[in-house]
Amino acid sequence: MTSGKLQVMAPFHTRWPMPIVVTMAIGAVATLATVVNVRPIEAMLDSSTGVFSVLCALIAVSSLAHRPLDPLGRMLWLFILAVAVLVASTEFAEPLAELKGHDFDLEHVDDMLLLVAGPIGLWVTSRMEPRPVPAQLALVAGLAAQLAGAVLDVINDRTVVSFGFTVERVESYADSAQFLSLLCYFMAIWLLVERGTHLVVEPRKTQLAVPVSPYRPGLRDSLYPPPFLFGWGLPDDRSPAGRVHRLCNDALWPAVNLGLSARNLATIALWPMVAAARARSVVRCHGAAVERLTGKPPSRQFLEQVATAIQYRIAPVYYYVFELYLPEQRRLAPHYLMRYETKEIAYRLLYPIATVGYRPTPLKNKLEFARHCRVNGVRRVDVYMLFEDGRRVGAADMMEQLPQADLFVKPVLGKGGGGAELWRCAGGGSYRSSRGDECDAAGLIGHVAELSRAEPFIIQQAVRNHRDLLDLGGGALSTVRMLSCRNEAGDHEVTCAAFRMSVDPASPVDNFHAGGLAAAVELATGMLGPATGLGRTPDSRWHDRHPLTGGQIAGRRLPMWPETMDLAVQAHRSFPDYVVIGWDIAVLEDGPCVIEGNRGPDIDIHQRTCRGPIGNGRFGELLAFNLESRTGLG
Repeated sequence: MTSGKLQVMAPFHTRWPMPIVVTMAIGAVATLATVVNVRPIEAMLDSSTGVFSVLCALIAVSSLAHRPLDPLGRMLWLFILAVAVLVASTEFAEPLAELKGHDFDLEHVDDMLLLVAGPIGLWVTSRMEPRPVPAQLALVAGLAAQLAGAVLDVINDRTVVSFGFTVERVESYADSAQFLSLLCYFMAIWLLVERGTHLVVEPRKTQLAVPVSPYRPGLRDSLYPPPFLFGWGLPDDRSPAGRVHRLCNDALWPAVNLGLSARNLATIALWPMVAAARARSVVRCHGAAVERLTGKPPSRQFLEQVATAIQYRIAPVYYYVFELYLPEQRRLAPHYLMRYETKEIAYRLLYPIATVGYRPTPLKNKLEFARHCRVNGVRRVDVYMLFEDGRRVGAADMMEQLPQADLFVKPVLGKGGGGAELWRCAGGGSYRSSRGDECDAAGLIGHVAELSRAEPFIIQQAVRNHRDLLDLGGGALSTVRMLSCRNEAGDHEVTCAAFRMSVDPASPVDNFHAGGLAAAVELATGMLGPATGLGRTPDSRWHDRHPLTGGQIAGRRLPMWPETMDLAVQAHRSFPDYVVIGWDIAVLEDGPCVIEGNRGPDIDIHQRTCRGPIGNGRFGELLAFNLESRTGLG
């Protein structure tokens, strides 16, 4: 060594995938048993073939559901599915097993499945990147063993005797060859499922995992509604909504994931019963009110909800949220984007992924968000103090004393307005909450410090709306929820907007899901439509005027609207690694101001307030474009 320093080599390790170890062990035992003329193979062959046919059926179902196929590919997978189901039935269903080899001459259908499994498996794996070479070698070995077994099966008895073997011995060898073929196929499937596709000799190292494929497990937080199998109720796959529906559905059918395929089939089978139970519950709540409005009896509402749930995967509650009981709205049902598709699938596929050398810009943490906006010149609400673990955390950009001004308290990682409190300056060094509590600066600091024992909290500036909007506030700050998306040119644009208003004087927030109202905003003019709640209560209605203050809503133009649109685009440009962001922007006396950004924005508010789907609007177009760009499946 020329440097004169001791160089320490990184420790190496060899990882033998478990499928190879287990298969080699079983194969060795089976071969030894055949040599010594112990014949357990014949007893295990039929059941093993049945299990393999079930796995082939699951792979075929996953392939049929995963992406739209060309006619030849669809026919091929349908053929495999039919043969696999037939083989499984003849092996496991007693009535069909009794007919096997008799009335229907099915004794060779399992041999046909094993013969076609190898070539088809090689065709499928040849299209994978990176190429799963060990799995392909296992498929080649399985095909060779099956061909050898087939040759032994067709040799006539006279030829067998001429070579000095008994017929029973050759049949034993044929069964053993077929069993070894099955073992190789099982090994190939196992290697693909656990992604242990090669023998590794590498240095041990520690780093953050970077997913190779966006189709990773855990995309959804719930099982229902289940994915589509064929998607016959979906709109044309050239439309934005159709593209989004299919891309999100694909994410729930990862290639060669037998466990998820089996789970999906089970949830699909149970969905009619689950949908009926949910429909029964919401009909009890809304049925009478909708019957008075439309004359449609609850029984018909129930049937329409179940049909909509099965055909379009729209949960029964959205039958009322999106007013699908109206014929003109029901015709638009396929073009609605569902909350589970966007928040649980699409956004997660589009989130920037942290690596060893990269961290996404801070959007979820409210304190870091405010700091990032300040550095990038985006107008935002100032943060005065940070509290964590029951104490105030000092920082260079924090205040030492609370100002004599209105203050807003909220969790650092909170969402939906949860845990937020508004404290108005009451004069004389005291503050009064929207619930009527009163304390001085020291008492407020102690109160927030106590809250922070559960999670970090901040105290920040509480701002007031522009004077032209004060009659729409209901006591809380009103904000515009704007969706901005990365467009085809790589820049960002606003696609949807809704103006949110509080109707509860005791509520410190205007959140739609917290009981507030919202009205759609026309992007070109800033004009408001009628306001509504979420639509999940029987008394939901549309308001041209604010129900608490009487202020005019419908037809009203928001002040400083072009500046508000520009601020949303400017803010998104400072968070370029996020494709979709939901902005809460308040219009103040001296201009718009960003309250916060949301990486997983809700779309119910936009589809409810505009009384129509956004799937075929600009948002749907850009969501489909970005999903196709990220996944490479456009």
